[in-house]
Amino acid sequence: MKVALAQINTTVGDLAGNESKIVAAYQRGAQAGADLVIFPELATTGYPPRDLLLKTNFINQNLALLERLALATGSAGLLVGYVAKTKLGPAARRPTRPR
Repeated sequence: MKVALAQINTTVGDLAGNESKIVAAYQRGAQAGADLVIFPELATTGYPPRDLLLKTNFINQNLALLERLALATGSAGLLVGYVAKTKLGPAARRPTRPR
């Protein structure tokens, strides 16, 4: 198995720009014969997204970007960091377990 590590320079909050960088790096990796192209943590949103994660629309746009990336892939796999939703909401609002 050939793996391509795509270390890209993302920009926090620039979903369109980050998407463009991800697609370009994916295509380079796939053309080089990689079976899997791996991207950094939170590549879709840029790191660290901080207060942007409190905006529902930002998270939804990030998830839409993920769907577009899935459609843009070919035979090579794509492993990319993104922000997901949970039923519990942000980690700061999760109830703590009694000890």
